[in-house]
Amino acid sequence: MLNAGDFVILKPRNFPFGGGRFFLIETTWCILILFSFLFFCSLSQCLERQNVEKNKNSPSACTILFFQNALQGPKGELSLEYPADYISMKVDGEQIQVDRTSSTKKAREQHALYRTLANNMFVGVSTGFEKKLVLQGVGYKAAMQGSKAVSLSLGKAHPDVCEFPEGVTVKVDSPTELTVSGYDKAAVGNFAAIIRSKRVPEPYKGKGIRYADEVILRKEGKRK
Repeated sequence: MLNAGDFVILKPRNFPFGGGRFFLIETTWCILILFSFLFFCSLSQCLERQNVEKNKNSPSACTILFFQNALQGPKGELSLEYPADYISMKVDGEQIQVDRTSSTKKAREQHALYRTLANNMFVGVSTGFEKKLVLQGVGYKAAMQGSKAVSLSLGKAHPDVCEFPEGVTVKVDSPTELTVSGYDKAAVGNFAAIIRSKRVPEPYKGKGIRYADEVILRKEGKRK
């Protein structure tokens, strides 16, 4: 019988697997193994589903023709060469099905790559791509020079003149805003990068040419 002021020492229960501490450790490991198994199962199912759904529907608002590894749409025409040893493409109704011929690592890599390239071709010849650029700085402005070039005044002795490559157009929305558009994603991105390289944004005041959705990490200037 316990009286007031008596001390009570509670002993741990006799857990299996050698005591409470070891029981918790082994239970944690079992839970981790179970979750890892479930994760890899779900990942394999997603990969199999992705392998089945490697098809791209052509937009219903336009007519796209596929012939000799080329796509032709309202925006233009693009061709794609792919390694036949790893990848196969075929037309299935209004779809182009991209499959791999084997399950090797190289084939899986090529499968994902050429599926993305085919998707870019679809989007390019149907709706096109665009990149928006912003000029920030005192006196910085852009103007069209004819129909095939754009002139950039960036505080230099002479303006920079950039000629459009084939399949790329530039629209001057305002003196400080540009829109580069075209049906070839690589060409649009490359020409936008060339324009940006004429005056890369500096980190103190943000002066330069940047993408519209680009965030410039600012640095603190020297303190007086």
